[in-house]
Amino acid sequence: MSQWWEQVGLGIQVDRAVSIIPQTVVTPGTVYFTVAGGLVLITGIMGQFTVVAGGAVNATWTFNPTTGTDTDVCAATALAGAGVGDIMTVSGIATEGMLPVAGSVAQLMGGIAGSCRGLVMPSGALGVFTNASETGNWIWKLWYMPIDNGATVVAA
Repeated sequence: MSQWWEQVGLGIQVDRAVSIIPQTVVTPGTVYFTVAGGLVLITGIMGQFTVVAGGAVNATWTFNPTTGTDTDVCAATALAGAGVGDIMTVSGIATEGMLPVAGSVAQLMGGIAGSCRGLVMPSGALGVFTNASETGNWIWKLWYMPIDNGATVVAA
């Protein structure tokens, strides 16, 4: 029997273990996922707070390709106010912050009016960086579809 994410067309799910919110203040930040073997289509990135973020901190997802220029995947997002169990997602539109940050419901890739169908990424590292050192824990999941034969994504 297939998994629900396969039935809705999200592709392969990659889980990253619970971790402390990174305290890396330079791009590409702390690497969370690694793309290898060619192009992939990222169809969803979702996180959930397991311990409340302490203090004022902004977080940004950035992609560091093996060859090419680092690219922000979302805008810096304030994490203050998010509670345990709150869900956040990356819309796929670089000028949008993570959604919703303080709430228990969020959409996957789609952005405003469904304007994004995913992110095409070559081999490289997908990471999170912050503007300050604060406490808090979260867990992340990523869904992808290989574009090139043999392309994969693994949790770092």
